Amino acid sequence: MSGTKSFGEWLRHRRRELDLTQEELARQVGCARISIRKIEADQMRPSKQLAELLIKHLRVPAQEAGNFMRLARGGASASSVETFESPDNLPHPISSFIGREREIAEVKRLIGNSRLVTLTGAGGCGKTRLAIEVAGQILDGFPGGAWFVGFAPLSNSTLVHQTIASALRVREDPSRPLIETLCAYLHSKHLLLLFDNCEHLIEECAQVADTLLQACPQLQILVTSREALRIEGEEQYYVPCLSLPEGGVDEPIERLKRSEAVRLFVERAARVQPTFGLTFENSSPVVQICQRLDGMPLAIELAAARVKLLNVGHIAERLDDRFNLLTSGSRSALPRHQTLRATMDWSYDLLAGNTRVLYRRLSVFSGGFTQDAAQAVCSDDVFEGVEILGELSRLVDRSIVEVIQAGDGERYRMLETIRQYARERLKESGEERQVRDRHLRYYMDWTEAVEPRLRGPGQIAWWDRIETEHDNIRAALDWSLDGGDKQLGLRLAGAAFWFWKPRSYWKEGLKWLKETLAVDPQGRSSQARAKALVVAGNMAMEMYTADPVDDWYEQSLKIWRDMGNKWWASYTLLLMGWHRILVNEAASARFLFEESVAFARQAQDAWIMGYALRGLGSVIERFDYAAARPILEESLLHSQTAGDRWVLADALKQLGTLALGQAEYAEAAALGEQSLRLFREMGDKEFKTETLGLLALAALGQGDFKRAEGFCRESMLLAKSIGYNSQIGVDLLNSAFIAEAEGQPRRSAILLAAGEALLNSMGTTRSMWPWIRADYDQCIPSVQAQLGDNEFGTATAEGRVMTPEQAINYALEGFKED
Repeated sequence: MSGTKSFGEWLRHRRRELDLTQEELARQVGCARISIRKIEADQMRPSKQLAELLIKHLRVPAQEAGNFMRLARGGASASSVETFESPDNLPHPISSFIGREREIAEVKRLIGNSRLVTLTGAGGCGKTRLAIEVAGQILDGFPGGAWFVGFAPLSNSTLVHQTIASALRVREDPSRPLIETLCAYLHSKHLLLLFDNCEHLIEECAQVADTLLQACPQLQILVTSREALRIEGEEQYYVPCLSLPEGGVDEPIERLKRSEAVRLFVERAARVQPTFGLTFENSSPVVQICQRLDGMPLAIELAAARVKLLNVGHIAERLDDRFNLLTSGSRSALPRHQTLRATMDWSYDLLAGNTRVLYRRLSVFSGGFTQDAAQAVCSDDVFEGVEILGELSRLVDRSIVEVIQAGDGERYRMLETIRQYARERLKESGEERQVRDRHLRYYMDWTEAVEPRLRGPGQIAWWDRIETEHDNIRAALDWSLDGGDKQLGLRLAGAAFWFWKPRSYWKEGLKWLKETLAVDPQGRSSQARAKALVVAGNMAMEMYTADPVDDWYEQSLKIWRDMGNKWWASYTLLLMGWHRILVNEAASARFLFEESVAFARQAQDAWIMGYALRGLGSVIERFDYAAARPILEESLLHSQTAGDRWVLADALKQLGTLALGQAEYAEAAALGEQSLRLFREMGDKEFKTETLGLLALAALGQGDFKRAEGFCRESMLLAKSIGYNSQIGVDLLNSAFIAEAEGQPRRSAILLAAGEALLNSMGTTRSMWPWIRADYDQCIPSVQAQLGDNEFGTATAEGRVMTPEQAINYALEGFKED
């Protein structure tokens, strides 16, 4: 600082070193009332008091302080430099501190209520930076200052007392124990000690903290550790990772910037590549990086440092190999913070033998686990079930496993980075196959046990439970295809269907079913294969894929007939009937539905009875509304008995379409509203969008155009989001009917052509829906008469060549705003 000309110049220089704006500097030093701009411009003469305040918060080394005091007085001779003892020894990181407003406020509150506060959390989550930031902000409340005691370099617990004394500049008295000297020195002082990185010396740190707090009534201690000290009076605060974008990659740039993780990545990336900024083009991979790294500050900083060599897309792609990618951290950082692997190694090396074994075995769980699952999957000759709970508790204490409240009980999880590290250790141990086999068996057994509950009362809660375990089901299926038991994977996929379908995991569910069928070692004879074939056909049929659905159904039906399984034979025949309707063979479908009903009556099961009758009624409805009504009403009664909300909602919807076909629009609307409420509660998107289409036509029939548009818009957007193209085709036709009723014939003609073109491209036509066919047959001549042949031909030609996306946009643009 010898070249500094003024206090303002020094302040500008120091602010740039700390990468602070003038507003941030004013906030940090707690003097927003003072114009930092005027001081920097030497338009305000700083007082000694202000200089001391700035020096304290900017953490100037003590030997330089006298020079700055001289500048504050307006410039004394160099020979009159005075000494100045710093009120703290807190580190002053060069990089800026990002976010953490809630955490800072909570830690401050805890310090206000307790003399011992311990910050715990996973390695790399930012405990030390948070503690230093809090200590700096509350420094004014401690006349004796705040003193940083770093234990990370120590490997010998006997040096703990000496390290504290050195930090406080206390000289050892050979005539008495050092702890007594420390107690005597601190007895009358009101100061804050910051014990950093205590986990590897936890017993000694706990003892010294307890001794000092009892002997020194005004002393307060702030601790960072992966494990709490567990002494009387301790307040523990678990430091979470940084916040992630709430809406994922689809949020606008300005909202993404509110995420602490994204802000940290962007700022650190700009340090190594000054032109880097968050843009529309790079926002998706940046968010993916932050999400896949769980918002862990250390991992994000290491990833941002790679921007100098790789673009963010390549960084995101390579995170499966994150421990080799995320290296070369700051040379000034602790060795274990210079690479992500070193941080993980540090935690692992601190664990005892059995705790290490459980740590690596838990890595087979994806998305969390329960105590029951941990006991079943991780138990073997090494562990007894009770032992596992004790070891699990130790992993929770060491911030390796987190406890999550879920419903009536607890779930546990590891951050993905920690889990990937443990997975590497599991592979090295030679135990991977046995543990993953147990994981596959557990989730196959669990899902099969749950399967019947997915079709009855309480099914929504069970769908939610499977949603919670969905990542584990995926991991189990992965293993069945990659070395595990193929038959178990086939059984698991068949059972999971009853969750995949109502929660609209169509593409994913079909993928798993096809892959497990392809490696089924039992050929064409097993019950598991028969189930997988029929449910795969169901999903392929719903998605209008090119898969051999009829062949799958025929193979499945043969197995069920040979086994004498009435329930599954009925279900398979039912789906075969629906497939006939979808390919415009409604007449032949009736015989399949009638046989399905016959098998259902033999099975004496209300669920399959209601569902089979619903199919029969729907095909008869296409030819005779009056004959269909008693069949559909009986279907509704059986569905109510079964207690399956989905089948009940479906039955109500089918009765609603019957009422619609008979121009009973008020009844159709009432039944549709009941059905929609149930589908909304269940989260079923496919049938929700169909019901919205029904309600649109019911509202149109009642002359409520605005309400009809609202239903049609919601149905179309939902169908688009899940890729339900046949319903998009229906919604385009419904939009055309609404446009014609509102006096927009050209718009109606374009939408009629676009909707029919989309349906024809899928191998189906408007004949699938008799209640739509009637409106179509009335709409076409009306629009043609209003436009004339030439304009009608031009409009329909325009609609036929529209892509589905163009047609959807055209339809939505024409709806009136609410």
